[in-house]
Amino acid sequence: MIHQKIRSYLFILFLAIILAGCGNPFRLHYQNMLEKWPESKSLLTESQEGSVPKLITSQDMKKDIMTMLQNGYFLIGKVKFTSPPINEKQALDQAKEVGAEVVFVKRDYVTTRTESVPIAEWLPDKTITTTETSTYQKDPSVPPSTFKREITQTLEGELYTRYVPQSTDYYDYCATFWKKAKPLKFGVLVHALDEETKKLLQSNKGVVVKVVINKSPAFNADILRGDIITLFNNDPVADPGDFFEKIKTHAGQTITVKIIRDGKPKDITLTLLN
Repeated sequence: MIHQKIRSYLFILFLAIILAGCGNPFRLHYQNMLEKWPESKSLLTESQEGSVPKLITSQDMKKDIMTMLQNGYFLIGKVKFTSPPINEKQALDQAKEVGAEVVFVKRDYVTTRTESVPIAEWLPDKTITTTETSTYQKDPSVPPSTFKREITQTLEGELYTRYVPQSTDYYDYCATFWKKAKPLKFGVLVHALDEETKKLLQSNKGVVVKVVINKSPAFNADILRGDIITLFNNDPVADPGDFFEKIKTHAGQTITVKIIRDGKPKDITLTLLN
């Protein structure tokens, strides 16, 4: 009975050691985007108590990212790793931990590998019986006597690990974690001019509209993705940092921006949110 308890304890300990290395991959590989852009924390809405994140399987991550940005969500974290098939609902656990409202998960098949997989088995007690033969001769005038004795020995069971070949599919996993942002005063995300665009404009100044947030002042004023903003109230826009500084300075005001669309200049007037 005591031996049986010891065996059970050892087996449970072995399983605990194995499972200890199997953490949530969405937590292990998580990249916090808020650490990269700490100022963005002030742009996020407060999480509602008791809210449950939504898990969405993505078919086209680039398209889904653009859709989330247009709908006013901010990317707070992302994950990339390669793994055998896993329970993708583990992404929800990480979403709850970081306060995400939506998490997209996409997986793409990479390869199939044949690997040696450890299989833990408990070998039971084994009973071994051996026969021991001996001779005895008390009187030299008579033939010796032969004695046989059976010896029974019990070998205690033990934990045994054997390795078996197994084919395993591997996938590239990608996940993005999102949280709703507060309404933006202007309503666009922009990036700096590339070298080709600078040559076309013959200028180093300006920003390119990367995303237009739905129902924002920019959206309602018909500013489009790909528009190049060169002037803000007749003041040249140097770069993205300068552009957002101007928005902050003129919050709540009606302003005019000069854009270039399809090579043609155009003035657009809109009122910024406060």
